[in-house]
Amino acid sequence: MIDSDDPSVSIRVRLLGPFHVERRREDGSWEAIKKTAWGNGSARALFKRLLGADNRRVVGSQLLAELWPSSSARSAEHYLSNALVRLRRIFQWDELIIAFTSHSGVGYQLADQTLLWCDIDACEALIIEAERLGRGSAQAFSLLKQARSLFDRGSMLEEESGAWSLAIRAEKERLESYCRIWLAEAYEVLGESWYARAQYLRLLEHNPRDEDVLCRLLGFLYRQGKKQEALFYYEEVKQYFDEHGLSLSKTTQKLVELIQQEYDHLNHASDSAPAGLKPSKETYTAKQASSISRVLYLDLVRFQSNLPQLWKLYYNSTALDFIFDIQAAIEEIRALEQQVRGGALQRLVWDLLFSYYLLAARMAHDLRSYWMANSYQNEALNIARSIDNLSLWALALSERGFTQLIWGSFGDIDAIGTFQPNPKRIIDAAADLEGAIPYAQPQLKGLVTLDLSRAMAMMKRSKTDISRVLSTVEGAEQWVDQEHKSDDLYARIYRPGQNFQRWRLYLGQAVTFNIVGHPNKAVAALQAIKQLEAGNGLPANEIRRNAWAMIIEAEAYMSLKSFDQAASLAAEALRACQDIQSLSNIAIIRDIYSRLRQGSASDHAAVIELGKTLKK
Repeated sequence: MIDSDDPSVSIRVRLLGPFHVERRREDGSWEAIKKTAWGNGSARALFKRLLGADNRRVVGSQLLAELWPSSSARSAEHYLSNALVRLRRIFQWDELIIAFTSHSGVGYQLADQTLLWCDIDACEALIIEAERLGRGSAQAFSLLKQARSLFDRGSMLEEESGAWSLAIRAEKERLESYCRIWLAEAYEVLGESWYARAQYLRLLEHNPRDEDVLCRLLGFLYRQGKKQEALFYYEEVKQYFDEHGLSLSKTTQKLVELIQQEYDHLNHASDSAPAGLKPSKETYTAKQASSISRVLYLDLVRFQSNLPQLWKLYYNSTALDFIFDIQAAIEEIRALEQQVRGGALQRLVWDLLFSYYLLAARMAHDLRSYWMANSYQNEALNIARSIDNLSLWALALSERGFTQLIWGSFGDIDAIGTFQPNPKRIIDAAADLEGAIPYAQPQLKGLVTLDLSRAMAMMKRSKTDISRVLSTVEGAEQWVDQEHKSDDLYARIYRPGQNFQRWRLYLGQAVTFNIVGHPNKAVAALQAIKQLEAGNGLPANEIRRNAWAMIIEAEAYMSLKSFDQAASLAAEALRACQDIQSLSNIAIIRDIYSRLRQGSASDHAAVIELGKTLKK
């Protein structure tokens, strides 16, 4: 297997996720190929088509038919000839493409993996070697995780829509399916059930029609004793099938019937659950736990007492240090849930699971694992739905909407390192945020309204749209100052102190003002935060939030063309984000640096210093 940094490699290509190509300079460093180098797209399409082929070779007649199907034979041959010339010019390497002759005519073949490294071929080599070693071995497990890390970047040929790309994409998706299914099986054996489930969910996210993956997920959850969760995912997929006029197979239906029967049997054997979870100041005492063992009660209280400290650590420490602890806690609480039969302790279990799921989602979000964050948020939504609590449902829905918004804004990166918005995810975010507002607590309603204004700003098309955005920003303020008096689950998670919510209000306003092109208003809002901090002792020690405020301020000063100030703020935020390993914010700072490098400030000392800090 060839590593991408092997000395023999002259070119490396990423076909998974955003298309990205680099060539090695004489000094050994790597240089990205710019979009403009590819010309009208014919050379890029030819390059991708050859990379996706078996042995990277395709006969000329097939290339002409697939890449230029609507052109005349003469025009298509002209396009092919020009594309070949451009490829050799881009890479300055005549042997990049070799012509060969077969019974079908002249064809073309790209250099092999030792010279031209490609991520999808690396994945295939890792998976083949894992199977050769035996999928249950430790060496195979390590290789499969390496392949998964490459697949995590995105879909194969995701920027291509031509008919020729469909078969290639389907073939490589099967390869990813093998990788994730084998990993899920290994994780299950190791007792790491959360990771096993995550593999199945990722596959279903990409292809909700894959009944094989659905049945594997249901079977896994059944073996884990999580029958309610299995039925939840089944209903989600069934809804997708119904909406598209499809029917699930009899095999899937029989499996679900089995799970449903056992779930109903367990429900009838247990005490009836309360109709809803009402916010209250209820505490859980040993007397209330008299019907079960004291050990079980103390275990649950231990998880409850750990929550405030874990939230504090989230705001001030690295999420990476605690995400595994949170995952382990969720698994333990789920195991304890099997021993609880209604009453106050059942409500405590629901409180704990809801809280831990949202905390895990925040940490996954900060690690740029947005799909993982969505998975946790869906679990929290499922709990809120099952206990019929609209306030908690709105909280979980708003969290999912915010993650979708960040994913849509900062999830996709182009070849030169800048973010490309994903309109579909931003639309999905707006739908979640709008859905949460009617049922949200007053202060949360104001903050969600701000996030909605941000989504609207991302989708703006006219001056009228901008006016609506600014009106929405103004409307949020009326809710934020309303006091939240109850010491309920919402308060314990969201910490709704008046001054702290003002801090969030100004921060949200600044983000939206930046997007709609009002950087002066954004700076004014950020100055208001600093006045609050000076006057009321607001959380200056909250590293994560303060780093985010500096990033927003850097964006504002970029729009004002104060590039040195923008670079200095970004560098200060970067140092904080590196300390807590905030990958999502570091990625945004990389985007700021990339845009500074492309402009007139590329040679400014502050910009150069920012680049050096990023390299560290």
